[in-house]
Amino acid sequence: MKRCSAIAVVVACSVGAVAHADYNLQLEFFSAYGGEFQQVTVGDRDTLEGSLTTVAANFVMTASEGFTYANDLTVLIAADLNSDPIIQIGGFTDWGAGFRYEWPNGASSTPGTTGGGDISIPSIPVTGLKMFVGNGYDGGLTATGTWLGNVVLFGVDLVVDPGPAIPAPGAIAVLGLAGVFTRRRRR
Repeated sequence: MKRCSAIAVVVACSVGAVAHADYNLQLEFFSAYGGEFQQVTVGDRDTLEGSLTTVAANFVMTASEGFTYANDLTVLIAADLNSDPIIQIGGFTDWGAGFRYEWPNGASSTPGTTGGGDISIPSIPVTGLKMFVGNGYDGGLTATGTWLGNVVLFGVDLVVDPGPAIPAPGAIAVLGLAGVFTRRRRR
């Protein structure tokens, strides 16, 4: 990504209990200046799992400065903040995503403008990637926006990052027993 940074804002998220459930990102007066993004996390859950099939959003821009529009609320899906995103949803500035989608509603900078809408996506796998939310208009510090509402990502869930592949304890125990049985055969 070009110029992005993590910020401290109020973003509350609810997580489904079933793997690959639909993920509901709640925005509670989320504010960001132009080009500023924050990784979405809930406790230790910070990694996506599943395949994104649809995005449905309903949000209101409650404040705007410097030409930030309601549809500049942006969701980026990427490996991290330093790499080009795989998916970009919303935002005027092109952040280099392979898949880029625009919100059907929200093309105004007037506070009170409703943004979002429904976007069908041709099932893009996102397992192992991170989600970031921010102001997709790269207008710098003078371009700020504040939003209230939600964005639902269908077919994905936010999970604990599994980290590097480590054999399960049961598998290690079985391998240990196999070693014991092998030794007995050699006697």
